[in-house]
Amino acid sequence: MSKDEEGPVSPMGEILNDPSLSLSVLCVAELDEPVDISQAKKAIRDILLIQNSRFSSIVTKDEKGVLNWEKTEVNVDDHVFVPHFPPHLSLYDKHVEEYISDLHLTKLDPSRPLWEYHFINYKTTKGEAIAILKLDHMLGDGASIASLTRACSTTVISSPSKNHTLLSPPSQNPQHPPITTHKDSQGETTTWPGFEFISRIWNGLLTVVLVMWYTLHDLITSFLRSKWMEDSRFPLRGHAGVELLPKVMASCTFTLQDIGEIKKCVDGTVNDVVMGTVFYGFQLYCGRVLSDLKNMENLRVTAIALMNTRSPHGKKSVEEMGKSKAGATKGNNFGFLSVAIPMKKLKNPLEYVRRAKHMFDKKKMSLAALLTGIVLHYVTRFKGAQTSAKALYNTLANTSIVVTNVSGPSKQIMLAGYKIRGGFFSVSGSPTSILVTCHSYMGKLRMQVITTKGYVDAKMLSMCFQEAFIDIKDASENALDS
Repeated sequence: MSKDEEGPVSPMGEILNDPSLSLSVLCVAELDEPVDISQAKKAIRDILLIQNSRFSSIVTKDEKGVLNWEKTEVNVDDHVFVPHFPPHLSLYDKHVEEYISDLHLTKLDPSRPLWEYHFINYKTTKGEAIAILKLDHMLGDGASIASLTRACSTTVISSPSKNHTLLSPPSQNPQHPPITTHKDSQGETTTWPGFEFISRIWNGLLTVVLVMWYTLHDLITSFLRSKWMEDSRFPLRGHAGVELLPKVMASCTFTLQDIGEIKKCVDGTVNDVVMGTVFYGFQLYCGRVLSDLKNMENLRVTAIALMNTRSPHGKKSVEEMGKSKAGATKGNNFGFLSVAIPMKKLKNPLEYVRRAKHMFDKKKMSLAALLTGIVLHYVTRFKGAQTSAKALYNTLANTSIVVTNVSGPSKQIMLAGYKIRGGFFSVSGSPTSILVTCHSYMGKLRMQVITTKGYVDAKMLSMCFQEAFIDIKDASENALDS
């Protein structure tokens, strides 16, 4: 390997590099003040390019057809864009939304490192300026981008916070069946040690059987979804090529305190609450825009949840990422979990969260996400990245909604001296008509809705999510009071 070579592209990177996918990540930061472009360029040179070598590398193919990362000279001016809008407007929300929509449709130049920065120095209802980092998904997933953001930030957060990545680890308090007891000669109740031993053996065997069953079920489902099995055809699902159409966006925000109260009520996680809100909110939306559709309750609608598949030793909270400025987490390590969205109305809004918890509890026992990554690795090696990319594309295209959640810091951070007021992220190139991204920051969780124009009303859907969350919160308060 020459000194300019960074090493071969990973199997997942080869898949994401295939033209049939062409996925990019957009990270949008809402700032408290306009950006000095020269200062921003200097920060990119001095911080960003140093923290992650992929930002100064291009993808090349050797004589054997193997893709490699190769170091190259970076002209920052080629990667920084400053749009200009009509003057003398009080707010530029519509212009910014259209600009971001256009970014979803443009492709990065493969002859240069696969990233761009867009600085929009126009006021919106969200901030005084907007900074947008667009990068090819080859450079990293949500966890690695969060790591990079913290490594580049100038504010180190000392207080710990919980990491709310999608699908948190299962509870370490397994439920054991009651231990059989008997009374001794003096009439006192004691436990026979033999029953405790048998109980543990039984629980262990039952766990193994459940893990094998759930894993087998999810593997078969994943295979079928990558081939033929798809959601019901209804007006909200896009046709082939939906990823090439303009996008519209809207958002709603919940406090982590309110989410925590709902969690306590169902003994669940943040992600149970998020997915329960998606379940109920999507059902509300369908009831309003598909009122003429017969047998709506019989629709098969699936959401794909993205999960971080890094080993426990490789997972760090966002605060831990910020403590170590050197060596941000890199690469793509994620898996897909499909969950069926209930289309039949449930009596109590809280039941949607319980339904999500029940599904996720089973998914947490499944090894399918990890095994699917291993299978894709070998398929890529022996059949080529195109075969794996096609399977991944079909999985997304055969699904109605994609949901992902990335945690952020609990306190406000600064990048290159600019305070970040809020933000969100999106993924372009996904062949689904609805993308829901969640990001927690400063005690709040923002649910960003990105939809295909002409198929789904993003503003109405986000309002349905907000309404669903309020109903769920009210139901949880009533349950706690009773």
